Amino acid sequence: MEYLDSNQLSESENGKKRYLTFSSALILLIVFFILASGFFWWLNKCGLTVKCKTAQNISNLEISGHIIKKNETIAVLTAQVVKKQIDTLLTVGSFYADKRELIQLIQQGKWQDAINLASGILEEIPQNSVDKIDLFDVSGTLQANIPEDKEVRGKNFAFRDWYRGVATDFKPYVSEVFERTERPNFNVIILAFPIFNSKNITLGFMTLQIKTDVFLEWLKELKFGNSGLSFIIDQRGHIVAHPEIPPQGAIADYSSRTEVQKVISGQSGTEISFGPKNQRILSSYEPIPNLHWGIITRIELDEVVNSGFINYNSLESNQNRTEKGIIRKMIEKIITPWF
Repeated sequence: MEYLDSNQLSESENGKKRYLTFSSALILLIVFFILASGFFWWLNKCGLTVKCKTAQNISNLEISGHIIKKNETIAVLTAQVVKKQIDTLLTVGSFYADKRELIQLIQQGKWQDAINLASGILEEIPQNSVDKIDLFDVSGTLQANIPEDKEVRGKNFAFRDWYRGVATDFKPYVSEVFERTERPNFNVIILAFPIFNSKNITLGFMTLQIKTDVFLEWLKELKFGNSGLSFIIDQRGHIVAHPEIPPQGAIADYSSRTEVQKVISGQSGTEISFGPKNQRILSSYEPIPNLHWGIITRIELDEVVNSGFINYNSLESNQNRTEKGIIRKMIEKIITPWF
C-alpha cells in the first residue's frame, strides 16, 4: 500500500480548492448573465424608463401627458383672448384720458362737460362693454358720471382698490372684482386712468366700470366637452367670471386653492385634483400678463380619456392631426367670435 506524504496531500487539497473556486465563479457568471439579459429585456420593453411597471400604467401616463399639453394650450389661448379684450379697453381709455380738450375742461372745473366728452368711449367700445364712466378729483371724490347718478356724486372712493392702484404708480390700473356702491349693485371691475396736465401734474382720474357679465360673455364660446370650462381669477383670487357661477351673485373666493395662488403669483402649470364627487379634475392655469390675473382651464380627466376628447393613440397614428393643426383649430375656435 502506498501512502502520500504531507507534501502530496497539500497539493491534492489545493487542487480541489482551485476546482471549487473555478466552478463557483462559473456558476456566478452564468447567473449574472441571466440576470443581465433579463434586465436589458425589461429596459427595452419599458422604453428605458423607471416609471414602467405595467402596460396599463404606461398607457395612462402617456395619455395624461398629451392631455395636459392640450389643456394648457386652451388655458394659454384663453388668457390671450382676455388680455386682448382688456388691452382694447385700456387703449381707448388712455386715449380719452390724454385728450387735450378733456384736460382743459377739468382744469377749468367743468367736470360735466369733461364727462360728456368722455362719453365718446361708449361709441368706440363694442358690445356695450362699458357700463359706466366716472371722473374723480385727485383725492378720489366723484365729480361727474355717465349715466348720471347724483346720489353718489361728491362721495369719496379712495378706499377702493382701483384708487389705491392707480394712485400708487399713476399708470392705468385694472381693479379687483367688487360689488359697486351705486344702484343697482352690480359686480364690476374698474379700469382706472390718471389724468395729467402739460406739466405732468395729476388732475384726477377717469374710470370705466365693466360688469362681470361682460367677462362671462368672453368665455361663453370656450366650453369644451361636458365638463370642460375656463374661468377668470382676479389678483385677490376672486372669481371674475365662471360659467357655473352667476355673475351677479356673491363673489366667490378661490384664494385658498393651490392653483389659484400659483397663477396670481405669475406661475403656469397643471394639477390633478379631486372634485366634490371624487372625480379626477385636470386644472391648467395661465397668468394674464401685467394684470396679476389668471385663467384656469379644467376638465374631468375621466371624461377626456373615455370620450376621446384628446386621444393619444390617434395623435400617434393619424398624421393629419399634427400639433400645428390642432393649435390652429383651437385659435380659430377661440378668437374668431370676437375678432
